[in-house]
Amino acid sequence: MNKEQIKQDFENLLKQSDWWQRFIGSQFVAYIALFVAQIIERVAQASERTLQESFLTLATRRSSILAGAEGAGYVGRKIAPSSGTAILKNTGPFRETLPALTQALGPNQLRYTIMDSVELQANETREYLVKQLEISKMRHVVTDEKNWLSILFPNDITEQIHNVVIRVNGELWKHSFKFRNCGPETKAYMEYYKASDQLGVRFGNNITGKAPKEGDVIEVELWLTVGDSTLLNDQPLELIDSEGFDGQKIPIEVKTKTAIVGGAGGEDIESIRNSALYSTVYDDQLSWDADYSTFITNNVAGIVWMSVWGEKAQEKLTGKADLKNINTIFISAYSDIKTDDALKAEILEIFKGREGYNENYIFSPRRDHKYTVEVTGSVLNGINPTDVEKAISAMLAKRFGRSAKQSEQVYKNTIWKSIESESIPLGIEQFEVKCIGLVNEIPVDTYQFLDLENSTIRFNYN
Repeated sequence: MNKEQIKQDFENLLKQSDWWQRFIGSQFVAYIALFVAQIIERVAQASERTLQESFLTLATRRSSILAGAEGAGYVGRKIAPSSGTAILKNTGPFRETLPALTQALGPNQLRYTIMDSVELQANETREYLVKQLEISKMRHVVTDEKNWLSILFPNDITEQIHNVVIRVNGELWKHSFKFRNCGPETKAYMEYYKASDQLGVRFGNNITGKAPKEGDVIEVELWLTVGDSTLLNDQPLELIDSEGFDGQKIPIEVKTKTAIVGGAGGEDIESIRNSALYSTVYDDQLSWDADYSTFITNNVAGIVWMSVWGEKAQEKLTGKADLKNINTIFISAYSDIKTDDALKAEILEIFKGREGYNENYIFSPRRDHKYTVEVTGSVLNGINPTDVEKAISAMLAKRFGRSAKQSEQVYKNTIWKSIESESIPLGIEQFEVKCIGLVNEIPVDTYQFLDLENSTIRFNYN
């Protein structure tokens, strides 16, 4: 709408009044019409510009770009710490150890972290990686169980965050991009970055990702850094916790061997804009790391266990390099409702005619690895031990048996916690668990599951 149109509309309104219509054509009306036209033009321009802020490609304000990035689930590259190496020397007469992520204070009053665990014999000297990081911990108790529980960090902390580690009730939860491939029992969280320049973490809704329960303790470990900083070589570092269990000072001297440099700031706003536009294409994963698994499970029903791997993992599995492994995707799977031959044919069939997947596909024979458990314990008076044995057997079969869909590594502690969670309702007074054949490092082509037929579950009265 131009000024002439606005002037005409204004005069048409004046014609509706017997008193105002006699001023039409005067300078007074002309200037009022011009004034109104300028206001409308400015408002239209402001509205158009504001509307453009809702589009990531046209936005100019930082808050608008960050809001668009949050909608895409993109979190900009975080601030990076300076790093270098340091010499640690045990000046004492006995063996000394330090845990990983031990912190030390530099002469510039910045904190530095020894990344690996330290073990030094008497008078021994070793070289270790050191980064300019301060490990800060926060504790959050869930007082109200709800879906999509979020924890937001303050601005001054957000600008220093290099890495976030989440533990719930002491158990490490994994980071996921927008809860991709997460089920109701997947212990995962996602990161998000708000338009207010605040980093946050969000948990699931018991459908897409597990939601922490009321009373759960969420421990947030933040790796904080100032980014670009310099500490020259041959500078002494003082251990923050310099006393051992006996109250004596730990006899370990720390001195930088190389300059600790190379830190960098977070991602700039223009890079965030461009990265957010394409983040869902990459979503932080290699194509065969998850895309193939998702594609198969979305098209083939009844899969209980599946493993997909590439050239590097195959060469580790066979112990030798082979040119045939180049551009080859290896697939192994198990279904409790289909034979191996039927499953193989169905999986390989869905990749036919898909030129976008430019690889060779091999269905690798699955190797089964069974382990057994020995569960012994006692029940309260008035409880039937046989009923408890049947209930525990059914629970273990459901969670760890051959037809159980296991998305995470199983440890002895995992089995113990599962039984412990049923102990009160079943009336179990005490119990012990022994695992036979359970391994922690499973080859990519191996399906490990609990063999209940050869396991022992016995409960008696105390």
